[in-house]
Amino acid sequence: MLLTYTTMKHIFLFLLLFFCTITGTTQVPFIMLNSDTALTKRGFSYWVGTVAPANGWKELDFDDSQWLKSNQPAVVGYGWPQLPKDSTVVVAKCPSLFLRIKFKVDNVWDWGDMSFLADYDDGFIAYLNGQEIIRVNLGAKDTPVAHDRSTDRSHESHIYRQYEAAVDGFYIDSAIVRSLIHPGENVFAIEVHNDSVANDLSFACTVYNLKNNGWYNIYNSVFRYYRQVPLDSSKFPIVVIETDEMGIPQIHTRVRARMKVIDKHGLKRPTDLPVYEGYISIERKGESSAWFPKMSYNLETQNADGSNQNVSLMGMPAENDWVLFSSFADKSLIKNELVFMLGRKMGHYEPRTQFCELIYNGEYMGLYYFTEKIKRDKNRVNVGKRDTVFPENGGYVFKYDKPTRKLVQFIYPDKDEVTAAEKNYLTGYIKSFEATLKSSKFLDPIEGYRRYINPYSLIDYIIINELTKNCDAYLYSTYFHKDSRGVINYGPLWDYDLAFGGASWQEGTLTYKWQFEFNTDLNIKLMLRDTVLKNRLAERWWKLRSNFLSNDSLMHYIDSLYQATTDSRILNYKVWPVEDKYLFGPDHYVASADEEVAFIKDWLRKRLAWIDANIDKIYYPLDVNAPTFAYSTTAIEVFPNPFVDRIRVRLLGSEGNYTVAIYSLEGKRMYQQTFYAIDGEVNTYELSDMAIANLRRGMYVLTVNYHGTVVQAEKIIKQ
Repeated sequence: MLLTYTTMKHIFLFLLLFFCTITGTTQVPFIMLNSDTALTKRGFSYWVGTVAPANGWKELDFDDSQWLKSNQPAVVGYGWPQLPKDSTVVVAKCPSLFLRIKFKVDNVWDWGDMSFLADYDDGFIAYLNGQEIIRVNLGAKDTPVAHDRSTDRSHESHIYRQYEAAVDGFYIDSAIVRSLIHPGENVFAIEVHNDSVANDLSFACTVYNLKNNGWYNIYNSVFRYYRQVPLDSSKFPIVVIETDEMGIPQIHTRVRARMKVIDKHGLKRPTDLPVYEGYISIERKGESSAWFPKMSYNLETQNADGSNQNVSLMGMPAENDWVLFSSFADKSLIKNELVFMLGRKMGHYEPRTQFCELIYNGEYMGLYYFTEKIKRDKNRVNVGKRDTVFPENGGYVFKYDKPTRKLVQFIYPDKDEVTAAEKNYLTGYIKSFEATLKSSKFLDPIEGYRRYINPYSLIDYIIINELTKNCDAYLYSTYFHKDSRGVINYGPLWDYDLAFGGASWQEGTLTYKWQFEFNTDLNIKLMLRDTVLKNRLAERWWKLRSNFLSNDSLMHYIDSLYQATTDSRILNYKVWPVEDKYLFGPDHYVASADEEVAFIKDWLRKRLAWIDANIDKIYYPLDVNAPTFAYSTTAIEVFPNPFVDRIRVRLLGSEGNYTVAIYSLEGKRMYQQTFYAIDGEVNTYELSDMAIANLRRGMYVLTVNYHGTVVQAEKIIKQ
């Protein structure tokens, strides 16, 4: 199916040329020109490259009267069922085709930047008034190319195959455009070359004048462009990926490719010997981000037979699953590394990362993160191996993410290998945990919600996601892990491109309010009804604020990361000229990466100040519908706290027996005593026997239970 294009006020050119081998027939090129401008009426000229065209063929004043002509917007040729069969021209098989398309310009200043979308098979060079503006798969810029030269690599056309992959768009900035065009007649000259197999040849292009083409939209094909920029050298490793002629045509579909990693000491150059070279399988990753012009990729290092090959890359432990993050939506290009670094400083495993340069099928694609994929491994998420017989004995890694937000998505065991027993066990465990949050046993130290989760991992997870106010927090890219017969741990962290005020949806730009109050899927509010957890959260916050989460420390980390990427970031935004564009989600506009970093720092200072002012104020009462609130008239005071050898419990409540118990943070009961309270009176009880005096120094939980219901749970400290 051919692409459909909307009517445009500016020049619009669609040229489609196919050349293929038809069994038992001669070779046939297909040329299509479709436009609503005078360019269509002027038509175009073409030369079949069985022999070279005359010198000067790309110049404006070249006499192309001996060339073949198409004087109407029609297809010339036959052979592909998708194309009309009238107006055909039969030619002999050829290694190349040469095209000339003339057009008129009234005012040079009516032109701005240019987007040149091209669908080609297998390579081409485009000239504007004799000057080279684009070259693909045909050697170095401005070097002569013989008419019978084969391309450096094969590349299949996408349009007629109906691939999901968008065609390549090439960006030419306005300074170059205006220096080459002039009032009056101008010419695009294009030479299209075949690969060594030479079984087909195709070319399609659309030229857009971007001066008045509306607001930048990453999902509009007009803006799916990059600028061809050579990579000379970099202090970061260079990753070189070569696919076959099909590229990566569909999302979430893996293809075989080759990868080299250049990572010597000092400056790295594309011509250096690689430290790794081998096979990979690769796919476009992401959901909404899978359609970004600068794409991210999942990849797997493989042996020649397609089996996994664990390799150590860029100083990371040997493994086979990796991710190339584009960070296209993050103008600073540092948010993910900043967040991962903070998570590591908290003491958790977070994916190791390394900035790198990517060359994909001969084209430099800018600055990327080379990152460990989240998976079970002794050097990554270190949980036990699966047990298909007794699933409670196995380790698990899982997540909540698009498109099935509230459904568990298995990472380990693999979603395609997980057994019904494993699925039932983990989902049952999660359901029991969620049910406990709303039950009368919510605060029970033995049977309450704490038996299901690691509160320390939860607290740090909350701190990171509230500090960054990640709009997707608690909703998407939310990972968990559970060890053999262990509890749920929150993390590792993943995907913070839209954090730090970077997205207008889900209140992501606000410097105030708690994100867990907006994104409620993980029931954070329900758990924070537990005053012990709430107090631990505040204590952890203030401890970290006096350390690496201080304003000075955070600003230093941001500045250090940003400065470390300076040269590569500048080159990245030459390739992707979007630094001054509104990209994906923010309600603020900045004209440069420098302005974006200034915004992040200002936003973060305000966010930190708001959390400082509100972290100690968090309070969520027990739900009036929950049995644990049935005796809310009970008033209990525990003192002194901290204590040495005795504790007093002062109680005013309903008449009856009250059980006071003390538990370790691991849930072990260390002490228990029952007292009788008189209705309407203040009852004071002292816990002062040897069991209290002999408790080790540290933190404990004291509970008061009335008729089987916990009416108070409080953190106490033994000195």
